[in-house]
Amino acid sequence: MLFKLLLFITIYLVATIIKRMLIKAKLRKKILDEEEQTKRDFILKNLATERTYPNLKLLQTIDINDIKVKDEKLEYLSSIHLTDYDKIIIEKADTIIIENEKVKILIDFPITEPVAFIISKEPITLSLKDIIHIIYATYIYIYQTEAETSTIKEGYMSEKIKNRNTTNGEFGIWGYFLYDLYLEQIKIYRDTTDNYIVIYPVIGT
Repeated sequence: MLFKLLLFITIYLVATIIKRMLIKAKLRKKILDEEEQTKRDFILKNLATERTYPNLKLLQTIDINDIKVKDEKLEYLSSIHLTDYDKIIIEKADTIIIENEKVKILIDFPITEPVAFIISKEPITLSLKDIIHIIYATYIYIYQTEAETSTIKEGYMSEKIKNRNTTNGEFGIWGYFLYDLYLEQIKIYRDTTDNYIVIYPVIGT
């Protein structure tokens, strides 16, 4: 009887020690995962902010706060969720921003290398509504093209890390799904190398 009791106590103590070790291991892994995620987020943010374009001369900065954008509830927005573009109301939608100019759009987030798309080789006039629509349509095109040209399927980095994985399509999208993106500002530049007006969306998440 005493032997059985001692055996039970021994097994219980060993099981308790193993359980504590497993809990500590899981906690340590969680801390490491969080540290790795923090590091990754820092790297991704820096990739987006370190890029500079010395040939671009800033002409105008448009803050979403200043152009009176409302959602379906008629509440003012400080940024535009790209996937909700068709649901917003822009009070100053018809304000002319670009007049009689050749135009292109520059995108550098969240893609591996910056890319510029020519909107018009002939002088055109664009309102605020036109520009926001161009930004929205450009991002739709980028994400659709990436899906069609990548051999890696879009998904999460892992079960625990819910950032978008990096894909190897035409644009190399990383870090963020389309539904993660918000338009916070629109910068209008003059490209001093070819005299085009450049639309540059400042995108947040």
